Amino acid sequence: NLQSVKSLMFRFEDILSLENAARSTIFDQVSTDLTTMALRNADPELTEAVLSALGQRTRRMLEAELDTESLATPEDIKNAQKEIAGKVLSLASEGTIKIPTPDAEE
Repeated sequence: NLQSVKSLMFRFEDILSLENAARSTIFDQVSTDLTTMALRNADPELTEAVLSALGQRTRRMLEAELDTESLATPEDIKNAQKEIAGKVLSLASEGTIKIPTPDAEE
């Protein structure tokens, strides 16, 4: 059905639509290296949403890391974002977090 297809189309950018508690749950289970990679060249609003879901110490570490030059390729970044999006979907399928479903727009 259309609703389940939409839920499978979760993109890294959609993290903005999640509640802060859900973001915290996700990033507690994702390595800081993976999070840092996924946030390279990300939209500042998205970066802030992720950073605000982290503990202070982790946040400071990540901010320092993001301020340094990186040899990351766009493909590396995309892969990290896909891995995190996959983690979101698996947490949602377990019922650990809830992904807001857009109202059916038919």
